[in-house]
Parts: sequence; C-alpha cells; structure tokens
Amino acid sequence: MRNTTKKRGLFIATVALLSSVMSVPAAHADTAHAEVDSSTIVLGEIDANATIKTLQALGLQVNGKSVARYVKNPAKHWNPKKAQKVPFAKSYWAGVRSGKPFRLHKDQKFPDTYIGMAADMTEYDIAATNKVKHKWQLFDFKNGQVRNRGFWTGKKWVGDCVNPKPSGPPTVTIDQLHIVKQFNGFKVNITGSLSLWATTSGMVEVDCGSSRASARYSATAEAELEGSVTIRAKSRTEALAKGVEALKAKYRNSTEATLKLKESAAINLEGSAEASCESNEPTPTYEAPVVSATPSACVDKGQTGYAVIRMVNNNTKATPASVTMTGRTTQNVASVAANGGTASVTFTGLVPGTAYSGTVTFTEFGKATPYTVTVAECPPTPVDTPPSMTCTGMQHVFVGEDRSAFDFDATDPNGDPISFGEPIISGPIKVVTVERTGNRLTVWIVAQDIPVGTSQAASVRVVATAGGKSVGCTVNTTVENNRTGW
Repeated sequence: MRNTTKKRGLFIATVALLSSVMSVPAAHADTAHAEVDSSTIVLGEIDANATIKTLQALGLQVNGKSVARYVKNPAKHWNPKKAQKVPFAKSYWAGVRSGKPFRLHKDQKFPDTYIGMAADMTEYDIAATNKVKHKWQLFDFKNGQVRNRGFWTGKKWVGDCVNPKPSGPPTVTIDQLHIVKQFNGFKVNITGSLSLWATTSGMVEVDCGSSRASARYSATAEAELEGSVTIRAKSRTEALAKGVEALKAKYRNSTEATLKLKESAAINLEGSAEASCESNEPTPTYEAPVVSATPSACVDKGQTGYAVIRMVNNNTKATPASVTMTGRTTQNVASVAANGGTASVTFTGLVPGTAYSGTVTFTEFGKATPYTVTVAECPPTPVDTPPSMTCTGMQHVFVGEDRSAFDFDATDPNGDPISFGEPIISGPIKVVTVERTGNRLTVWIVAQDIPVGTSQAASVRVVATAGGKSVGCTVNTTVENNRTGW
C-alpha cells in the first residue's frame, strides 16, 4: 500500500489495494487522526444488483462522532463541451500551481492521483510516472485536492476517478446446457449451470471538519446456481439458443439469484482516505502489561511440564488480553481488571530444556510485552556406589618381636565421608594401637606366645562405611615361634 501523504493539513489518496490492518484514531498530543481502509469498512445489505444499501465505518470517530461516510454518486461528469475548452498546461505541476482546471496532452506525465491529491504538493513530494494515453486528460480541484477526471472519447467519459461507473443488473452467463426431455420435437425441458456477477462502486469520505479526503470503493458479488426452463423449439439448435435466453431472463432478478449474490458480496477499497482535525481532549496513554512467566518444577527426560503466564494491568481501564506461545494455541482472557488487576493462563505439554517465547497483549490498548520461559530437565538420579578398600600387612609375625603395621585404605566414588569399624582379629595376636590418617586406618599388632617351634594362623579385618554402604578387607598372617623349615 502506498503511503497516504499529508502536507500543511491537506491530504493525498493514492491508488492501492489496501491492507487488512485495522485502523483506529491515532493518539498523540491534541490532534485526532482517522484513516479508512478495507478493514474499517463493513459491508451491510446489498441487493441483487450488488448495490450497497448500508455501509458502516468502524473505529473512525473523533470526540465520539463518526467522521466517515460513503458517497454512492460523488460527482457528475464534466460537460464535454466545457471540458474541451479547459486550457492545456505545460506540465502537470504547472497545472497544479495554476489552481484552475487544466488538461494534459498525450504522453505528458502525471502522478498516481486517482481520487485526488493535495493541491500544494510539488514534484519534490511525489513522482509523476503515468502517461496520458489518449489525446488529452482533464484535472480539476475540490477541497484542496487535485482530481483526475479522465478523458472524453466523443461518446463517453473514461477514467474519471471521481465518478465511478454506476452499477447495473447482474450479468448472467450460462456455463452449460442440457436438454432433459423433448416432446414431439416442440416442447423442450432444459437445465443449465449459471454464473452470476454484479458490481457497484462509489466513494468513502473521511471528514474531520478541518480536513477531509476520499477513497473509492467497489462491491462485487458472484454466485453459481442450477436452473431449468421449458421452451418450444423446432430443432436442437433453436432449443439451446432459446434455453440460454430463457434461463437468463428467469434468474437475473430472481429471489434465488438475489440470495446467492448477497452471500458472496464483498467490498474492496481502491484508494485511501486520511484526515486529521484538532481535538481539545488529551489522548490517553496506556502501559504494556507487566508479565511474569513461571515454569513448573523440573521434569524427567521424556516427560512434559507446564508454565504459568501471569499479567498485571496497571492502567485505569480494564482490558481483554491475549497470550501467545511458540507452537501453542493463543489463549484469551476476557478481562483484566484495572489498577493492578491480575490474570494468568497456563500452557501445558512443554518439553524440558526447550525455550518457549510468546507475547502478552492488552488488546484494548494495543500494548504488548514479550516473555521467554523454559521448563528445566531434572538431573539424572546419582547411582550410590559403595566404598572400596585395600589392605596390606606382614605375612609372618614373630613372637617376641616389635609390633607390626596392617594398613587399610578406603575410598568412596560418591565422595561420602568414610568411617572405620573396630578391628576384628583372630588367632594369637593382639591390637596394640590404631591410627587414622585421612582415609587410611593403620592397625598395630603384636604376636601372642605360642609353643616353641610352632606356628598358627591369624588375621586382621576392618570394615569401612560410606553413604550407608559398607565394605570389609581382611589381612591374613602367620604367627611364628622359632619354627624352622618355612
């Protein structure tokens, strides 16, 4: 869509197929703004000729008063004799500066005025890219706008953007005919498939009092229906020819055709209209929602979680709200109370570890706040491995000798603290003392007296515990008393 251009309170309407973006009065300082496009016009009742009976402009109000209306017959064509007396201008811009109606010769250039453009625009504001295709083209002025009035062919006006082509009865075309029955070569029953099409056009005007502008509209209707007629004909060729005319006559203004056309009626704006006027009322300002996104507790891999999106409305007016999230259906809140009112929505089925983004919008004010939320994946449950232990000591101890050391070294892969139990001994030995250094337990023993020349088995066992799990280690030894032969 080309931009609607404004200069010193005057406005330009350009040729464009308008977008469907909703236009509402803009808010700034002490001025009010209205712009009409295809989303601000609602088509009401339309008859079988596609003639608009009602047309409503949405959101186009200043101080509570509607500023848009539609004009079915905006202006009459110029009188051809008077038009041919209008002087030619050296260029489009020279004609504009004259402030009087003017004509351009064939191949002279003019901009996309279509409905009209501000008379105080210059070649520095908009380019002239169109060429006059016929002997001449007429331009005139109204309400500060230059209007393209088309050209006279000698029989009719063509290209008059101010006076759209009037609507007529719906056009009926026959897609196919079928002779159902033929009696005695005269009476023939014929069915056919009919296509209907109708259009009307006019102008939408935005008038804020201090300024105004216009945009052309057209309403179209298309319909398909089946019909049948009975005629008299002497041949198949005559039957088919008469069948076409009979079907057209029967269905052109029929109730069925009217209903079909109404169902398909649609409106399209072919220009834009923009106007601004002074307003003494200050324009309200609104704040965007305050948003917090809270994920559920962590979930295990393969499971899903949820997130709660909470919003706060700090404005003095309640508002509906909508909440979007990546890959999820938009959720709507009917109303969020004013002055700190809160509301929340919950999205489920969220995959852990995935960042989900979205937006909370206060639809009444057009204010939005983005957010991002991620449900954490729970860490895997650690495997509690039991501690391990190694032990060493003398293979032989002798009666009457000094003490001997037996070492027990324990480790725990989980890092849990290690504790040692009391040494467990067997055989003719006894514990002298026990020493601990870090995770090593040293047990000092001495041999007890046994018969001379004999030996006996003995052992030292220690149990280590960590994280509730235990492990033991045993050192076997032999007590000797002057035994020989070993």
